[in-house]
Amino acid sequence: MIQSNPFYAASAFAMLLGCWLLSQALQLQAGQLQGLLVLMLVLQLYEALLVGLGAYLVRSKRAPRDGLVVLVIESVFLMDATLLSAECVTTDPSVGTLVAMTAAGLAVLKLHWVRRMAPDLLPKKLAMVLGVHAAVILALPVAAAHLASARLLSPFALYVFWWMTAALPMARQVLRDETQSEDGESGQAYSAWTWMPCGLVLLHLWTVGYIHTIDFHPAFAAPFLLGLAATLPRERRALQAALPVIAVVFSLGQTTALGFHPFGIESLVVTPARLALVGTAAAWAYLAWRYRERWLVLLATSCGAVGLLGQSTFRILAAFGHTLHGAMPRDAFGWGALALIAAFALLAAGARRSLQGELRRPGRRPGARTP
Repeated sequence: MIQSNPFYAASAFAMLLGCWLLSQALQLQAGQLQGLLVLMLVLQLYEALLVGLGAYLVRSKRAPRDGLVVLVIESVFLMDATLLSAECVTTDPSVGTLVAMTAAGLAVLKLHWVRRMAPDLLPKKLAMVLGVHAAVILALPVAAAHLASARLLSPFALYVFWWMTAALPMARQVLRDETQSEDGESGQAYSAWTWMPCGLVLLHLWTVGYIHTIDFHPAFAAPFLLGLAATLPRERRALQAALPVIAVVFSLGQTTALGFHPFGIESLVVTPARLALVGTAAAWAYLAWRYRERWLVLLATSCGAVGLLGQSTFRILAAFGHTLHGAMPRDAFGWGALALIAAFALLAAGARRSLQGELRRPGRRPGARTP
């Protein structure tokens, strides 16, 4: 698509580069907020031109292929790919919040305009998914800035935000299903675009941590891996089973930074590893229901028990093993008695099976005499 008219891609690249260079230059100046607001205004004007031009080219059918390219480029800017909204919120939380709310409202208007001009190109579900992505991206730096001003932003608070990423693979699947052609064929550019909103949400989450000097913990990636495992196709079952295990491994050893005591109970500690185990159980339970796989039910049950009970699980297993060990025979007499009991039990089982087989014979009725 881009090869037919390379000027659109070049224009988008120039805009991204210009916004990045200017935002970096403004950080060296006093009163940078005014410059950022002017830059945001220029960006909104550029986006309005993209929306108008793309919708016109598609609706008039003069160059629908180019119009689609223009609208795809606009979808990237729609989700604050320039990070200007985050810059405004960081500079001044109050003004930045107003800017983010304005940008969210304008995003809704842009999606509505495209739907009105080209309803077949932007179905309602697709517009809602893109709008939710844009709203989340714009809200993340606002929420982080206000939490930071109230001294409530911590690695654990950011970890809570990262759990939203478990839904990103499912949202990407909706984008793919709503935009895939009838023949099912799609190129690498199309696949990259379906992952673009997901990637920008992840980028903004990382940016929030970077701005507020919160180190990135491997456990942050665990929710996304769990969501990805639940949405992969069936032919990739090995990866579906492996990703939750990787999520658990990523969550180990981070209790000090990300663990918490629910309801203030000091004796009860919820660690990232336990949360990952519960998430793994949920992912495998969903896959078991989706594919009717019994072995996944066993895995889901085991992970859920370990995740919910924690060390209590191992204590229960140890107690059960101790009881079982105490019930085992300790000499020849005990083993002999156990063998006699087993003989009677096995005889009863064999008789039961024989009688059931006799009743199942063709033409055989219960209570009928044998000739």
